[in-house]
Amino acid sequence: MLIDLLTIQKDQAKEKFHSDVNHKDNKGKTAVMAAIELKRKNLILPLVNAGADLMLTHNTGWNVLHIAAFVNDLALVKEIQSCVASPARMKVLVEQEDKSGRTPLHIAAYQEDQETGVVEHLLTLGSDTKKKDTAGNTAGNLAGKKGRRRSRELIESFGK
Repeated sequence: MLIDLLTIQKDQAKEKFHSDVNHKDNKGKTAVMAAIELKRKNLILPLVNAGADLMLTHNTGWNVLHIAAFVNDLALVKEIQSCVASPARMKVLVEQEDKSGRTPLHIAAYQEDQETGVVEHLLTLGSDTKKKDTAGNTAGNLAGKKGRRRSRELIESFGK
């Protein structure tokens, strides 16, 4: 009897966790977005297995790749890639624009202060080097403005 009660409680707790895993805070951030922002790669797969939707965006229009690019972490980008169900869905994440028209490549080009490989990996995933944000900047322009010479050169070489 006690075992049955514990099993029922455990199943109910699991169902509640599943239904809340995509809950957004007041900024529109989900648990998986917070894990990426905190560079907690080890939490991504368990959250995805619990039902976390990697295709959601927060209030600024950022998706999980925008966040991984912002924290400049190639391991996170690769973990996200391994958790995405299909190449088509990954392409959606790579090409998705935020409210300023910026893709994850724009964010990575601006943020990558060391050669972490995020920009290069996003380019190999098919990021559009010619895409302009609402201010008319390509990712290469943003890299140049921030003095990210290596990122700018990579973007320009992929754009040819």
